[in-house]
Amino acid sequence: MTRARDLAAFVSNADGDIKFDTDTLFIDSSTNNVGIGTSTPNAYTGYSGLTLNHATNGGLIDLEHNGTLVGEIFLTDVNTFTLQALGSKVMNFSTNSVERMRIDGTGNFIFNEGSNDADFRIESNGEANMFSVDGAANSIGIGETGLAAYSSAWGSVDATRQVSIHGSEYGVLHLKGDINTNAHFTMGAGDNKLYGAYDAVGGKHHIVYISNTGTVFNDDSHDLDFRVEGNNNANGIIYNADDEVFGVFTASTADSTLASGVNFKRNGRDSAYINIGHHAAEGNGYSYMIYCYNGGQIGGITQNGTTGISFDTSSDYRLKENVDYTFDATSRLKELKPARFNFIAEPDRTIDGFLAHEVQEIVPQAITGTKDEVDNDGNAVMQSIDHSKLVPLLVKTIQELEARITALEAE
Repeated sequence: MTRARDLAAFVSNADGDIKFDTDTLFIDSSTNNVGIGTSTPNAYTGYSGLTLNHATNGGLIDLEHNGTLVGEIFLTDVNTFTLQALGSKVMNFSTNSVERMRIDGTGNFIFNEGSNDADFRIESNGEANMFSVDGAANSIGIGETGLAAYSSAWGSVDATRQVSIHGSEYGVLHLKGDINTNAHFTMGAGDNKLYGAYDAVGGKHHIVYISNTGTVFNDDSHDLDFRVEGNNNANGIIYNADDEVFGVFTASTADSTLASGVNFKRNGRDSAYINIGHHAAEGNGYSYMIYCYNGGQIGGITQNGTTGISFDTSSDYRLKENVDYTFDATSRLKELKPARFNFIAEPDRTIDGFLAHEVQEIVPQAITGTKDEVDNDGNAVMQSIDHSKLVPLLVKTIQELEARITALEAE
């Protein structure tokens, strides 16, 4: 039964408004708005609304389920509006009965928990797709929608789980370190090159770029070294930009004091040489260079003690047949024509030697090339000589001379 005191608290005016106490509840019939804690609920054209007010902390709405408080909507202070789920409850945001986003009890933001075909997009001031997630393609776009499938040298590429960065001029992945340095990967500017670079005090440096014509390191010619580590060597391959030295298994740029590894060095006006170092524990017979043919070693350059090297070529008896010790060396040696001459490129330097084609007729294995040979363009292909191939003929001739001298002395 309604008490008379409660009925007396209701007041209705000529406009049809209803008020309970002074500000406890007010229903404005002209604007279809309701106020709780205020007799002047906010009114907006075309809307019916509910205004909650309290002089101390503002309005609050409790949401309960079967007597258990689940969530609240309230003002924390005059500047803070709060929407909260209590305990381990989940705050769910849905449209058309489909969940789009949730905030769980541990504070995790989860978008599209039901794995629906739903996109996520953030707009900036001038870009509609500043950040986008394509729910159907399972891809991420920055500056564009999610990446679609595309064709490549390997055929069609599925865009699933890929990231696309697109700018009006450049696509940039920017990585910021401390206050003085930044690294970024850049694609664009009309040159179809992918740049890896860093910004530092003193300017911007391109470390590497990749294009359809090749890969280039240190394109701006700065003092930047390039290094590849091996499993057990920190300097498997290294290029020292300052000293312009390319090293293998060593970071040293030394010459005569190189303890180990290999250096390829500039020498003067773009000339170059190779410097190979052996460790002190390596002794006689260790290889500096090995030459192979069809899977087998045919020669090399080896360490000879600790003070010299040997230039080696295959000579094992197991590689040979038809061995003959009785050939006439003296007659063949007499056919050779040692001469004195100068090379056309060095008119003031006279040396001793042979003309290659003349030796070829007598000791053909000592000569490379053919007399008067030219290539397909008519350029001369010069012959060369290996003087060491004449040694067997010289030794055999000396033996024959020694035998004749011995026979003459015995008469």
